[in-house]
Amino acid sequence: MHGEDDVHTLVVGRDAMACRFEVVFNAGEVADDTARAVDALDLVDAIEDRITVYRDSSELARLNARAAEGWQPVGPELLALLVLARQLHERTGGAFDMAAGALVRAWGFLRRQGRTPTAEELARARESAGMRWVEIDERDARVRFLKDGVELNPGGIGKGWALDRMIETLRAASAPPAVRGSRRAAGAGRWGCGILCCPAGGWRRCGWRMRRSARADPGRSFSSTAADGSATFSIPARGCPRRGCCPRR
Repeated sequence: MHGEDDVHTLVVGRDAMACRFEVVFNAGEVADDTARAVDALDLVDAIEDRITVYRDSSELARLNARAAEGWQPVGPELLALLVLARQLHERTGGAFDMAAGALVRAWGFLRRQGRTPTAEELARARESAGMRWVEIDERDARVRFLKDGVELNPGGIGKGWALDRMIETLRAASAPPAVRGSRRAAGAGRWGCGILCCPAGGWRRCGWRMRRSARADPGRSFSSTAADGSATFSIPARGCPRRGCCPRR
């Protein structure tokens, strides 16, 4: 049992976007802290409703279904997300690509059942993947795809986008929190992060600490395990794991 004096933080959380989102306040520091946290988590639910590709009713799913037919109007929030995704694609030299949805589908991740595509399936998916096929008209708030089979997928950016919107909302209400969900560190402390790298010399772990910064990863929904269980990997920009990082097919 802990006394009331032992409680130093208030944590309000909710499952969304296939992960756990949490808002953390210093106990007693912010008036109506629980209500503000719930409002921020409600915002995450609303964002998920608009950008998820797992519900045909979402704005992004409807855009994926129709944008190859011609220009489609988009709301201000989705437009801002797509513009940011395009900027990140350019800044990373194409390493980040929100238009990799065809590859996500080819590897079976839309059904959360990883599979190994055939060489023909992978070639078709590669041909349809890439922001080069996505045209964004910021002035008129509309988007179109330049070929069939293109799909936008917010994996790697959606959770971080939602966390940023939470932080903006809470700060506007003068309620500075720490928020957690996809390795977004908004508080004053430093959070440890790590990845498993596969350079030429073999597997090794790399780690760092971050403060007031962010990292996004695809999570289990966007990774696959080799048939014999000997390796797990995520989809890189070129559409398949690096040679030597998992068993040959």
